[in-house]
Order: sequence, then structure tokens, then C-alpha cells
Amino acid sequence: MSDFVPPYQSRRDTIITFLQSRPELHALGLAEEDSVFQADTAMSPEVRPFIVVRMGETEAQLAVSSAQPGDLWVYDEFGDYNRASKLCKEALRLMAEHLVDVPTQDGRLSQVSDRGVGADLADDGFDALVIPGHFAAIGNGS
Repeated sequence: MSDFVPPYQSRRDTIITFLQSRPELHALGLAEEDSVFQADTAMSPEVRPFIVVRMGETEAQLAVSSAQPGDLWVYDEFGDYNRASKLCKEALRLMAEHLVDVPTQDGRLSQVSDRGVGADLADDGFDALVIPGHFAAIGNGS
């Protein structure tokens, strides 16, 4: 069982709360507050770097478990690919290592599978570079 046990919430909220709380990510430059968001945020964060968590539709179930694909989009200043890449890889590693058998609002987050880092992108809206990391949240419930 994970040492991370948040208040009962969705898989997405569990992941956001977990990432925001990690000192390993703070040591790489992620602010301790207001630096991890869900994809539909209307905020335009001033702080760099920041992370956006995007969740896809749940994939086919196997018995009572299902996989929900997701992405971490790590935003940073243009030219700072190294920090953004390190943050993305460390966030994926931490989720896979620590988010094991975590209770959620209506089930359990059994584990997070690291699906690797994608190609860097530019986001003109946020005037930032983006490093996408891919994962799957596996468990039951939402």
C-alpha cells in the first residue's frame, strides 16, 4: 500500500495532489503551491515550471480493473528543455513508484504505469515549451 493516502477523491485529483506535494519535484524548480493543474483550468499560471494533468477516456476493463490513459504536460521557459525534461521524467517515476494501492472516492488506484516521454512542443498561448509525459492510471472506480 502506498505511503500517500489523500482524502478520498478521483484518480485525477489524487495524481494532482500527489505531484503538488512531492519535495523531489520542488527541488527541480516546481513551486510548492499552485503549480499543478487539471487540463480544463482557466488559470494562466505566471510561475514556471508548472504541470497540467490531462486524463483520457477509460480503456477496456479487465475483470474489475481498468486503465485510464493520461498525460503530464510540463510547461517551462523556452530554452529550458533540460529542467522540463527532468521534471517530467521524475514525475512519471514518482507516480509509478509511490501511487500503489491508493484509495479513491469510489475505488482504488492500483498503480500508475509510466508510458514514456513524448516529443517537445511549443505552446504560444502560455509562451512556453512543453514536455509531455504519458502514463496510465490503473484501478477500479473513477
